[in-house]
Amino acid sequence: MIGGLRFKPAVVALVVLATTSLRFPVATAQTPCVQPNVPNGCPISLGGTVSASLAQPGDQHKWVLTLSGQASIRVTLGGLTAPYALHVLRGITILQESTTPSTADKVIVLPDLPAQTYLIYVDSPSGQVGSGSYQLSAQQDTAAAPPAAPAPAPAPSSPTTSGGCGSGSSGGSGSSSGPDYDIPNGHFYTQANGDAGPQFGYRITDEAGIGFWSAFQSLCGVSALGYPASRRFQLDGFVVQATQKVIMQWRPESGQVYFVNVFDKLHDMAKDGALQNTYQIPPQLDPSFDAGKAPDQIQAGRLGLLNADPAIAASFNSGPNPVLYNGLPTSQLTNEGPFNVIRAQRVAIQHWHSAGPGGIAAGTVSVVNGGDVAKALGLVPHDAGITETASGVPASQP
Repeated sequence: MIGGLRFKPAVVALVVLATTSLRFPVATAQTPCVQPNVPNGCPISLGGTVSASLAQPGDQHKWVLTLSGQASIRVTLGGLTAPYALHVLRGITILQESTTPSTADKVIVLPDLPAQTYLIYVDSPSGQVGSGSYQLSAQQDTAAAPPAAPAPAPAPSSPTTSGGCGSGSSGGSGSSSGPDYDIPNGHFYTQANGDAGPQFGYRITDEAGIGFWSAFQSLCGVSALGYPASRRFQLDGFVVQATQKVIMQWRPESGQVYFVNVFDKLHDMAKDGALQNTYQIPPQLDPSFDAGKAPDQIQAGRLGLLNADPAIAASFNSGPNPVLYNGLPTSQLTNEGPFNVIRAQRVAIQHWHSAGPGGIAAGTVSVVNGGDVAKALGLVPHDAGITETASGVPASQP
């Protein structure tokens, strides 16, 4: 699973989790380390190989890899005599997974990882234990490989509470005289053009086999995602496009649209101060909140933060796949005066105590326009924010 934290014992699993405070012992000549060592773990070096055996079906092994500089790495779990699985996490977010239930080697390539400490888990989700030792290696990867985006989530089938989208949720008409209308392979919207003129807006299409328009419609369009707010652009090596609420990412290997972890990426860009001061969105939790917890415990603890405001919890859980759509909570609930707010990986949710701007009534629960925030804080490049005509001609830059 991408974007969630569930990897339950079903085969031996390998997980890489970014952390700054966890220490994991490894069997080395200098510092012997005995697995399993769940609270601490064992170190593995870049270019090194370690070996261990899972003695019991419920055992879980953890290994720590620390990068001193940016590097592309290839993590390989081999020598398997039982079906093992591989998961790569950063913080509380899975980067990649390989969970095929077989004894074939599991390989994950992670391009351009920043200098950081990464945590690798090996366990047996199915409870099967092999007769021999597995080998785990972490090598620098110099071959060209598809880029890995940090923790996007597959777009859910529908984020609405009813499971249906209702009439007009995608917006639009067939006439080119309205504020939005059909174009070949897609739709043209002028509603988020920033007063650029009635001929300018943003197209959302299925051009070049990239199914943003199809996904937009299946996800209830404007009613769930807001209006398109950018042209297509590249982010982490993938084609993406912002709407007012989210940033959609096209994954060619699966033919799916995923959602980018907008608020995680803004944290990585050191924008927590701007999020707090301008948008009253609280900073991320300290890493100590998750220290010593297994992934299932991390997910449960994060979701438990929603209980501080039942209305926000109800909104968060209203869709068929709330963690896929919203990501996990990444902050405590805070009182910002007119509203309570909690931050998640892909959204921030407000519960208003009093009337707010734009006719917001007291008691309203609203989702912050994460795509608009990303656009304002520079995650969406300036060029991608330039409006275009219905035929795709960009407006002149000022």
